Amino acid sequence: MPFRHPFIAALVVILATGRLAIAGEAGEPVRDAPARPSPRGVKALRTNVAPVLDGRLDEPAWAAAPGTSDFTQQSPSGGAAPSEPTTFRVLYDDEAVYFGFDCPQTRTPVIGRLTRRDQDSESDWVWFQIDSRRDGRTAAFFAVNVVGVVADGITRDAPTGSVTSWEWDENWEAHTARTANGWSAEIKIPLRILRFTPDLAVQSWGYSAVRFIAARQETDVWPFIPREAAAPIAYFGRLEGLEGLKSGEPIELRPFVLGRERRTGADPTVAASGFDTGVSAGLDLKLHLTPSLTLDAAVNPDFAQVEADELTFNFLARYEIFYPEKRPLFLEGAEQFTTPLPLFYSRRIGASPATPTLLGGAGINGAGERFVRVPEAATIYGAAKLIGRVGDAWTLGTFSALTSKNEYQVIPPIPGSAVQSRTAEPLTAFNVLRLRRDLGNGQIGLVGTATSRFEQTGQNRTCPSGVTTVDPSDRCFRDAYVGGVDAIWRSQGGDYLASGQLVGGVVEHGQPDIQLDGTRIDSGSRGVGAWFRVAKDGGSPVLMDLTYTGIGRRLMFNDLGFMQRQNLHELKGGFELRSLEPGRLTLERHARLDVTSDRSLDGLDLGTTVELGTTVRLKNFWALHLAAEASPERFDDREVGDGTALERALFVGGKAELWTDPLRLLSVYLKGETRFLASGTFVSAQSTLTVRPLSQFQVELTPQFAYSRGEPRYAWHSSVGVFGRLRASSAGATFKASYTFTPRLSLQTYAQLFLSADHYYDFSTAPVGPGTRVRLGDLVASGTNPSDADFEQAALNMNVVLRWEYRLGSTLFVVYSRSQAPDVRLGDFEPAALRPRDIGRVPAVDILLVKLSFWWAI
Repeated sequence: MPFRHPFIAALVVILATGRLAIAGEAGEPVRDAPARPSPRGVKALRTNVAPVLDGRLDEPAWAAAPGTSDFTQQSPSGGAAPSEPTTFRVLYDDEAVYFGFDCPQTRTPVIGRLTRRDQDSESDWVWFQIDSRRDGRTAAFFAVNVVGVVADGITRDAPTGSVTSWEWDENWEAHTARTANGWSAEIKIPLRILRFTPDLAVQSWGYSAVRFIAARQETDVWPFIPREAAAPIAYFGRLEGLEGLKSGEPIELRPFVLGRERRTGADPTVAASGFDTGVSAGLDLKLHLTPSLTLDAAVNPDFAQVEADELTFNFLARYEIFYPEKRPLFLEGAEQFTTPLPLFYSRRIGASPATPTLLGGAGINGAGERFVRVPEAATIYGAAKLIGRVGDAWTLGTFSALTSKNEYQVIPPIPGSAVQSRTAEPLTAFNVLRLRRDLGNGQIGLVGTATSRFEQTGQNRTCPSGVTTVDPSDRCFRDAYVGGVDAIWRSQGGDYLASGQLVGGVVEHGQPDIQLDGTRIDSGSRGVGAWFRVAKDGGSPVLMDLTYTGIGRRLMFNDLGFMQRQNLHELKGGFELRSLEPGRLTLERHARLDVTSDRSLDGLDLGTTVELGTTVRLKNFWALHLAAEASPERFDDREVGDGTALERALFVGGKAELWTDPLRLLSVYLKGETRFLASGTFVSAQSTLTVRPLSQFQVELTPQFAYSRGEPRYAWHSSVGVFGRLRASSAGATFKASYTFTPRLSLQTYAQLFLSADHYYDFSTAPVGPGTRVRLGDLVASGTNPSDADFEQAALNMNVVLRWEYRLGSTLFVVYSRSQAPDVRLGDFEPAALRPRDIGRVPAVDILLVKLSFWWAI
């Protein structure tokens, strides 16, 4: 790989100097994570009388249970004695396992912030993790803070390192109480939510317990897990003595009813506007087939989400943005389907289709067709998911969903013409199969996905792209099938990792799909891809990783996965020096070098980027990150969209981030980046101000700005194929506020103002076409001044959510949302600019939703 050696040489010298600085302050030798000790155990006590959940450990059963107080400080001073003692005990019966924490706190004030469920906060917390599957790779965690806010999620050992996800939600209970010298907590975990092997007379699960003292930013753990450990689950102790466990209630039901009132603003391309009302109902079902195997099913799960997606400055608005999943249906067990190459991206299911092409142009002034309504997200008729372990070595995950046919109507421009009905998406089945097998220190997995579209064929049908079929057998929509194998191995000590994935895919039927690099995807197109990573991601002070990604020219898994591009060789290397021990001024220090080099399969240089950064966390709980970056000249083969590659200029730049003390009434986060290009400049800035006037009230304001000028780019939105120097800018702000009345009743507000503008000037031309390389010196000034080159976006989106869990697992949602598709229709020769008033030029949709669900277990 032809890296730029002068950059590497200079950065290695700087990095060596950084290592001396780290060693000089910390004064510590090079070391790996300590060898794992023999697992320590805590024994649970069976009780015939379940404790009353009031947060107080005053029942006789708690006094009889063996207590464990042998905690060790994990941070900031790893291995030191805790500043405050902690004791936990464990009880169980035929229904649940109960955890009791006694947390004296006399040396520092108790801090508690009241928030909605699953929201992290600077509070005093206790939590624990349970590896009830006994696989040493996955664990469920359950947390509660001093004022009773609960959180849960999944921790797993992934090919890129240990990953913790807060999205998993289950129904369990926790209560806390203030005591004379601190606080205490009682937690009830029903057996039905834990996956374990049922035929064992006595269970022995992996287990760890953690306490966080906010005023000291101190984490105390049992058993001791060093911060530098890459695979913390391997250090867990054992929860023992659980005899004769049964899975509990085999069936959980959650029926719901949903009401909707919607107002659609006027749009010149859409005939219908005004108000409409809808009512629907559905059912979520969970069937515990065995204590280690669960079937989840849903009928008409049309309550998509209650949190809005944040609009992002998408340079030239051509590349897809990855959005996290927020729908409860898809979050349960999502970790089972995660692979290094993301073959399963659940946001594809039930997504709103791309806006179809109107024939004759947008229907303004009678010049072309108009929509009766813009197509909405498809209805998910039903979905089913089977997740769990089969035997001691196999993990199984299957997912299936069926979405409705999504039709839209258009009005032809000729007066008196009949309304035409067309298909935005046909009836579609999505299927995923995931198998994994444990093999000693490793694991091997298989994954397969299938997207099957049941399309009605026929002659003279108009596809969403605007193409009209000629042959009756022609199809507008394709089917896609992808399969792969992946593996992970971790050394006995846990610090070294090797992982990889091989995938292959084929698409059938449908219209040709031209990728931005000019590759044509036809029916029958197939391709392969690979991903490999080797790393030392544990220990101190040295970390290293090397990752290769190769994507074939005609590999396509975007029908059910997420890929930003094909036709790629990418090699990433990282080298980090770190010290996690407190020094004279700091709590921890990091220095890291990252090099990324991209090539096309033809060897086209897509760019090499070098970044050298350092991060320090200070003893006053502030943190600072500084980085320098550089990239030589390279080509972008997706700039024009037909296979033409445009040269991009060399740049050098820097990044900076600053975090202030999160415990203060006002905390601030600042982020900035600057790049100096041979042909222009780029700068971006963002800040987040968080104010907590009350323990239950938090306000967050995030203004942001980005500006780029001078770089020649292809005028993508112009009807005339020309290049122009681009002045791109974006500005806006995000406002968030939340007020929590009780741990189960909260009100949250979200609003985002978003403005962006792409303005072109100094137009030029050059020969273009598949395989053509256009250097900046090849651009020739043009007298053309296209009237439609500029592009502008403006939106004001809002979201207000009242959430009330009126009984365990049963919830009332009242949601108001306002959303705008941000594209502004500019007039001829009207320049794009940042104009807040242009929000009024974009139609808005206002929706009021009320959802009531009721949960019970049978």
